[in-house]
Amino acid sequence: RLCEGLDPAVGYIELVRTPCSRSRYANDGPESCAQLLDCHYYIDAVKQGMVRGTASLAAALTLRSAAVRGLAYEAQLHRIAAREPEVKAFTEPAGDIVARVERCDAGLLVAVKNNIACDGLPPARCGSELPPEAHAINAGPEATVVTRLREAGCVIAGKTRLAEFAALAPPATTNPHNRDYSPGGSSSGSAAAVAAGFVDAALGTQTIGSIGRPAAFCGVAALAPTRGRVPRDGVELYSPSVDVVGAFAKDCNTLRDVSRLIYDDWEEPNPDGRLPRKLVVLETFRDAVCTAEAKSNFAQALAYLRDAGFEGTVCAMPTPLLDDFAGLARRHRGLVNSELQQGHAKRFADHGPLYRPETAALLRASYDAVVDPGSMEALREELEAALGAAFAFVTPAAATVPPLLAEGTTGDPSASLPFAHAGLPSVTLPVGRDHATNLPFCLQFVGRAGADEALLQFAARLEEKAFPALSS
Repeated sequence: RLCEGLDPAVGYIELVRTPCSRSRYANDGPESCAQLLDCHYYIDAVKQGMVRGTASLAAALTLRSAAVRGLAYEAQLHRIAAREPEVKAFTEPAGDIVARVERCDAGLLVAVKNNIACDGLPPARCGSELPPEAHAINAGPEATVVTRLREAGCVIAGKTRLAEFAALAPPATTNPHNRDYSPGGSSSGSAAAVAAGFVDAALGTQTIGSIGRPAAFCGVAALAPTRGRVPRDGVELYSPSVDVVGAFAKDCNTLRDVSRLIYDDWEEPNPDGRLPRKLVVLETFRDAVCTAEAKSNFAQALAYLRDAGFEGTVCAMPTPLLDDFAGLARRHRGLVNSELQQGHAKRFADHGPLYRPETAALLRASYDAVVDPGSMEALREELEAALGAAFAFVTPAAATVPPLLAEGTTGDPSASLPFAHAGLPSVTLPVGRDHATNLPFCLQFVGRAGADEALLQFAARLEEKAFPALSS
C-alpha cells in the first residue's frame, strides 16, 4: 500500500547505501515499526513517509536485514523485467531470470560471466555460436568461485554476455546509462547487470582490461585481484599465464562482501587503520595511452582527490619497462594471443566457420614467441619500486571514453595492460559523470601484489569521503 504510485520500472523502492546500523520501517505507524538492525541499506522513501527514526553513525555494514533484502529483490526483479530487453546483460530472456530468482531465498544476487561453469544454468558458450560440447568446462564441475558464493547464501541470477571468447567481437549488451554506447568488454554483461541495478554483484575475468574497462564505462566498482589469489578452475581461460577472476559490485562494501568469499586467503585489514593519503600518478604512461577526453576526466578526478586531502605525486622513479609501452603491449599481446591460439587449435579446425571474424583473425595471425614469465616479474618489481613510500598508483580506469555501439568495439584496454601483465591488484571506482551523455568516468587504483584487501578498504573509505554523491 505504501508503495503505490512509485514507478515499477525502477522497483517499488529505491535502496541507497548509507552508514547506518539501524533504521525503522513503518507499516502503519510507530507502534508497528520493525527495527532493521545492522543494515547495509536503508529505504530512501522519506517523501512517502516510509522511514522513521534516525541512523546511528556507528556503522555495522556487514549484515543485511532479511526484510530489506526482500524489498531489494522486488526492486531488482522489476528492473530486470523492465530494462533487460534493452540492456541485454544476460544470455537468457528476462522472464527466465525473474522466474529463477523468484524461486530462491533472498540472498545477495550475483550474475556470472558466461565463460564460468555454473551448475543448474544453461551450459557456458563463452559468447560464441560453438556447441556446448565444444567447451571443456561444461564437462567438468562447477567453478569453485561459484560454489563458494552459493555456500555463503548468494543467489546466482544468471549468466552474462561477453565478447566472443573474451576477445574482441562485442556482444549485444548496451550501456545502461546510455544505450547508444558500449558497456566495455569483455565482461560486458557483468558490468551492465550491476550498473542497471539487476544484481548486487557479478563475476568477470580479465586478460588485459576486461574487468577495469567495463567497470569504468558502466560506472561500477570492480576488483581485479593479484594473480593467483582467486581460483580459476571451471573457467575458460584466454591466457593461462595471465587471466584472473574478479568481481563487479554496486559499491565497494558489496564488492568486499563478494571478494572475501571467492579468494583463497582473504584477510580482513585493520578497520581502524589510518587512511593512506599518498598516491602516485604515472604521468608518462597516462600521456602515452589516454585520449584528451580521458585525460580531462582524470584531471577533474585528481582535483576531487586533492580537495579531499589526498596527495597525487607524479612518479619520480625511472620506469623504463613501463615507459616503453609499445614494446610492453607487444610482448603482452604476443603472450596472451599465442596462448589463445593454442587453446583453440582443435576447435578452430573443427568449427572455424562458427567463429566471428574478429576472433578468427586473432587465431590466424602469427605472434612472437611466448615471452619469458620473468618479464612479468620484472615489471612488477619496477612498479612496486616506483611506489616508494606511497600507498598506490592512481590512473585513469580507461584510456578512452566509451565508444558508440555502432563502432563495433568494446574500447581500448591499454589503461589496465601494464598492471595485468605485472599481476598487480586494481580497484575501479566511479568518480564523475559526463552530463551531456550521462556516461560515468572512473579512477583506477593499483596496489602492491597481495595488498588487495587494503586496496579495497582504501577505495571503500574514499568512496564515502571523497565521492559520497556517486557512491549512493
